[in-house]
Amino acid sequence: MYDSVITGIGIGCVFASNYADSFRFYHELLELSDVVTMNEHSCYFVINEKVGIYLIGGYQLPARNPECVGTTFAFEVTSVQQMFNKMRDAGIQLLHSDLVQMTDTDFWFQCLDPSGNIIEFIGKK
Repeated sequence: MYDSVITGIGIGCVFASNYADSFRFYHELLELSDVVTMNEHSCYFVINEKVGIYLIGGYQLPARNPECVGTTFAFEVTSVQQMFNKMRDAGIQLLHSDLVQMTDTDFWFQCLDPSGNIIEFIGKK
């Protein structure tokens, strides 16, 4: 028997086909403002002292169907409705016509980033 248990997620990685567009999406639209530049096509967005996201450019954009197999991560937000409205008003492709209710108080939705990666947002309405 192995004594190893997953206790959380420390980092996420976003592989982007267009680094500049993706950087604007995460930095300006999602307002991830604490950025550590790695080189001309990669950076690290600090979310808190334990969690962050690498953005790495230079990847090819695959043909993608949002219902195909893949991985994603979910941002916890203070208001899922406000984030939904912000993404919709910015012209970001949403994968839901409205919020999806998970529990009595928790909601989520998905959208696509500039490279077609599925990004989720979860939290209170």
